[in-house]
Amino acid sequence: VSMRGSDVAQAEAHMAVGLGSSAFASQGLSMFDGLLAAVSRKSDVRDLFQHVSATICRIIPYDEAQLVLLAEDGSLHRYARTLDGPCQVSAVTSPATILDDPQPQVLDVVPESDRGMQCGLKVPVQIEDRVVGAFSLLSRNPHAYSANDLLQAQRLAKYLGYGLAYQRLSEQVRDAAVERQRS
Repeated sequence: VSMRGSDVAQAEAHMAVGLGSSAFASQGLSMFDGLLAAVSRKSDVRDLFQHVSATICRIIPYDEAQLVLLAEDGSLHRYARTLDGPCQVSAVTSPATILDDPQPQVLDVVPESDRGMQCGLKVPVQIEDRVVGAFSLLSRNPHAYSANDLLQAQRLAKYLGYGLAYQRLSEQVRDAAVERQRS
């Protein structure tokens, strides 16, 4: 089951009403502010993902976080991290995970889960208006995620997109500087 268009708009309206009196929501927003500043200082994708996934567990509990990313050379990489483990990076052979359906989704069933994951969230990661990846949070607890969690994950995916755009721009600047020095 996935949430689309009007469901997300309805959840956004519900979340906006609920934010006023919640101290937890205030703390979550504060974490988002700190996260936004931090993503611009991360030197590579692994470092960025490690930081975001460590921060998000205080906002949306998960057992595993994943980022599937389309690199500029066209290759796909999966960054995965459990709460108590380091970031693992692997190549992805099928782009179907992100390119076929880039809609934000609450997953009642996690496809191909050999680690006991029961449900999850999957949101697109964009640079400008181009989908470059998917950010997922997975849980061993069935029905662990709500529409509000999906909205929070979408916000995090935007921050990941900002961090990735900043990294790619920094790489372009470094490459241009090296090229100028050669000529």
